[in-house]
Amino acid sequence: MVLFDDPMPRDYYTAQKVMSGCQLLLIIGSSLQVQPVASLPDLSRQVVIINREPTPRDETAELVFREPASQVLGDLARALKDLQGPYFQGK
Repeated sequence: MVLFDDPMPRDYYTAQKVMSGCQLLLIIGSSLQVQPVASLPDLSRQVVIINREPTPRDETAELVFREPASQVLGDLARALKDLQGPYFQGK
């Protein structure tokens, strides 16, 4: 927890660095309401949101899913399972 006028934790600045190089960010189960963390997705190239309720970032996201995260992630895992290549080790 960070109180008013408290410095941000070091992890926040680490997250900023990681996000600035992020090609695709999956946001799962977040309302994206609390700043400054809610602005971190702005640093990523592409954003996919999986959340049952609308978020302030829906209009700028590449994709938005309103289904339960377990369903979307399960479907995604099944779809990726058969892909071939150096980054995929599906079985």
